[in-house]
Amino acid sequence: MIDVVIAGGGPAGLSAAAVTARAGLATLVVERNAAIGIPIRTSGGSWIDELAALGVPSRLFVPMHRIRVIAPHAEAAFDYRDARMCVLDVRALLQWLAERAIDAGARIALRTRADSLFERYGRIAGLRVREPDGRIVEIAASAVVDSTGYASTLARRQHLHAGFAAFGVGAELDLYAPRWSENEAALIVGRAVAPNGYAWVLPYGGGRVRVGVGIGRPHCDADPGHYLRELCANVRALAPLRDASPIETHTGVIPIAPPRAVALVSDRLIVAGDAAGQASALVGEGIRYAMQAGRLAAAAIVAARSSSDASPHAYCGYPAAWRPRERNLQFAFQIYRRIIAYNDADWDREIAQLNRLSPDEFAQGLKGDFTLRWLMAIAPRYAGMLVPPRLRKGAARFAERVA
Repeated sequence: MIDVVIAGGGPAGLSAAAVTARAGLATLVVERNAAIGIPIRTSGGSWIDELAALGVPSRLFVPMHRIRVIAPHAEAAFDYRDARMCVLDVRALLQWLAERAIDAGARIALRTRADSLFERYGRIAGLRVREPDGRIVEIAASAVVDSTGYASTLARRQHLHAGFAAFGVGAELDLYAPRWSENEAALIVGRAVAPNGYAWVLPYGGGRVRVGVGIGRPHCDADPGHYLRELCANVRALAPLRDASPIETHTGVIPIAPPRAVALVSDRLIVAGDAAGQASALVGEGIRYAMQAGRLAAAAIVAARSSSDASPHAYCGYPAAWRPRERNLQFAFQIYRRIIAYNDADWDREIAQLNRLSPDEFAQGLKGDFTLRWLMAIAPRYAGMLVPPRLRKGAARFAERVA
């Protein structure tokens, strides 16, 4: 019998598998695709300190020493001697996570699709999967992890949520573009570039650059691929990319939801990563959150097994452990709700405001690390998207009192 079956071989599922397998639990990861990390569905922007804390080797990412934010008639640029942001080689990262899980004792079944849960004696008893030959097979397990990404296959079928009402859709080209600076990332906004969203340029080493457009649903039904085809021609700053040719195309979907929109635990089912909406709505970033959530979910499974707790509430330690991260995700969601309808004039005004921030202040806001100290420091001189109006007024009054 399998102790833990994990649906989905992404960052959440593979991170969970390494923890449970290392603890001696028989762990199986079922992945619907024919390879880990293929196709790529995320651009890989992340943060060096977070990745270091997660043990990710530096060879898997490229540090960004410059971040540019480009609006139709304004621009802000931030330079870093010690880089804070980075861009991951996503395929290499996911395969590294798979190697770690296998080294710990987990098994991975490719081309095997999670179908549904099954019950015995009124409790979840395992996972039904569709094998490569089309057969439906039941895998008995003491715990099931849903890390199926945006599809949230098992959580939805258990009625933990009805699907994500808001989500981002993205289209991306992976270019060989050696003329683009290898250590410079760019974010581009504006109605002609990405209505109800943003575009990005993210180099990840060896002359390779990911260029993409993301659009928020249901606010806009435009095709991001259409805007991607016109992006380099419409933005003067992207001239170094105009003679580059694509090597790969990517598409992806990321949920946009407030924290606690999805119950994280139901009986023997645990939900982690994009399947639980554990991503930042501000920039559509999810990899580091998924890795953290997968490890916390797995730790709860291990703890319950060690204490022989077979009750329906055995895994409640996972939501409690995740809760401290929800505050920043709630802030990011509130910011997203404000900026999703920005027009070009709004963005020009916003980007001009960003120039009032230091590079470190900007990086902390983009990262989504909304501490009180940071808020107090920027509120008196910054009136942009990173600080909600209610909090800006309170922080400014507090700063005046302590000055």
